[in-house]
Amino acid sequence: MKRTGILSVNNGVSQLQGIRLARASANDAFSAATNFLANRGLDDGDFIFATGTDGAVGDVPAMFIAEAGLAIAGPGGMELAAVRTATAGKKGGSKKGGSKKGGGKKGGSKKGGGKKGRKGTGGSK
Repeated sequence: MKRTGILSVNNGVSQLQGIRLARASANDAFSAATNFLANRGLDDGDFIFATGTDGAVGDVPAMFIAEAGLAIAGPGGMELAAVRTATAGKKGGSKKGGSKKGGGKKGGSKKGGGKKGRKGTGGSK
């Protein structure tokens, strides 16, 4: 089964569409699910998808999640999955604010060049 919605995390317990999320075969199934989501960069308030099977932990209805990630609403309400990487915030492409030496102009100013004499040298009296 697949669910999509806003992730809610309260006191270490995650919920999606009002159903608690759990991890099978964990000592603390609810905390394990919250850790599973956090390790994927998902947090309270994120719009996510989760896949898994419905069941119960004791007498509490739960969804045992196998996979989860960010979900993005696409055109016409279609759901698109997105992956959040560990290097979020880094972008490729050209460097910003770079400049060439000398202000980007060829030649620049030359020291000691040209025919105009320096003060106090080589002039006629």
